[in-house]
Amino acid sequence: MLVSDGARGLAKAASAVWPATRIQRCTFHAASQVKRHTTLNPKLECGRELLGIANRLKDARDADAAAAWLADYSDWCTRWEGFLREFTLKDGKRLYTHERLRRARRSLSKLVRSGQLFTFVEMGQERGGAWDSTNNAIESRNARIREMLRLHRGLPLIHRIKAIFWWCYMRTEAPLPPAEILRVVPTDDQVDGLFASASSRGGRGDGVPEEYGSGIAWSEFHMPTECR
Repeated sequence: MLVSDGARGLAKAASAVWPATRIQRCTFHAASQVKRHTTLNPKLECGRELLGIANRLKDARDADAAAAWLADYSDWCTRWEGFLREFTLKDGKRLYTHERLRRARRSLSKLVRSGQLFTFVEMGQERGGAWDSTNNAIESRNARIREMLRLHRGLPLIHRIKAIFWWCYMRTEAPLPPAEILRVVPTDDQVDGLFASASSRGGRGDGVPEEYGSGIAWSEFHMPTECR
């Protein structure tokens, strides 16, 4: 099982390298995505209820709790369906009155339909033991990698990729001897060749091949607000 925060590149890598791997969407990120749309202080009762459901996601740790959460969410969708359908017409176009709440609902409904919200519960039932529902444990490592790149932000792209290789190699549980690391770590030409090969197969339109993961999504860092 692989726990993902929703990055498309990670899911594609898993399907290519480990086809049998099942995906668990990080429940913390799933709840945070809802909060970005509802805010932490929703003005509407519909939004307050949805925020409460999202906050209870972290407590659904077994099959019974997961079933109860899904029932609560389904009940919320049914009760507020008509409310979320309200719209106005502007220049002949339909504009939904509560578009942000609709986006919050869409984010959860997509995960429910895909079955990625409670994969960790199913794995526990099938294989026993405890399975993680979040990837927060690795975020501290990722933060240190980002800090390293920030401190060396003048590096060319190829050298930034190699710097990440070295950082990971030097912090593995059982690091190889320096001479062995030098033998196996990709060279500049090898990294450049991989990048060129990936680029020739097409990218996302932002100059980075799909195999290199998702680019920056500013919505992950900023709440959309209107300028005064």
